Amino acid sequence: MLLNQKFIFSLQIIAYSSLIYAIFNFTLSQWFIILCLYFIITCLGIIICYHRLLTHRSFKTHPIIENILTLVGCFALQGSPISWGSAHLTHHKYADLKKDPHSPHFGFLKAWFGSPLAKIDILQIRKLNRNTYQKFIHKYYFLLVSITYLLIFYYFGIEYNLMLCSASGLSWIAVSMVNTITHMYGSRKYNINNKSTNNKLIAFLTFGEGYHNNHHHAPQNYKFSNNDISGIIIEKYLK
Repeated sequence: MLLNQKFIFSLQIIAYSSLIYAIFNFTLSQWFIILCLYFIITCLGIIICYHRLLTHRSFKTHPIIENILTLVGCFALQGSPISWGSAHLTHHKYADLKKDPHSPHFGFLKAWFGSPLAKIDILQIRKLNRNTYQKFIHKYYFLLVSITYLLIFYYFGIEYNLMLCSASGLSWIAVSMVNTITHMYGSRKYNINNKSTNNKLIAFLTFGEGYHNNHHHAPQNYKFSNNDISGIIIEKYLK
């Protein structure tokens, strides 16, 4: 069964709250750490691992690297790869239709904040459901995240919890920008049966994910554009 979707929604709210706190209270050096963590959990964890590797299987890498990147992605606080991938493949199946978990054309704020609560089809991601490691991560996701945050608090203090959680807030923003803005504003290289666009600004902020029309045209490609940072990292270091 799916992870408790209301709990994932709660994690999103906690991440945004930490980010708001960081905006008003953290120093430049703390923000440097947050941005580094944002790159690690978003580019390496969510975009490269959750999205392109585990959900679309657009490239292959060593199983140890796959497992490490899976753990990295967990700390974006967006749920397990099985839950995340199920939602994303449901989006591809019903892009910009009523069954799309996060189409902005049926309510922008609902698409931005409400995607964790959307009805999704876990059968969309059968391959991960057969992977013992991924099933373990899915089953014990909240326990894993909770224990890690407690250890960070015990050894380093709440400041580091807040920095990691703030980076997760940025990660949620990145994913939500792709889910919403790149289905509303930008150019369309391919005239396909949804409203996806390529948006260079969103692509810059999200390590290449903003080339969303290209992605919908060919989900099996690990590189969305010649300027796709995540695709370049995959090509040079992970394949």
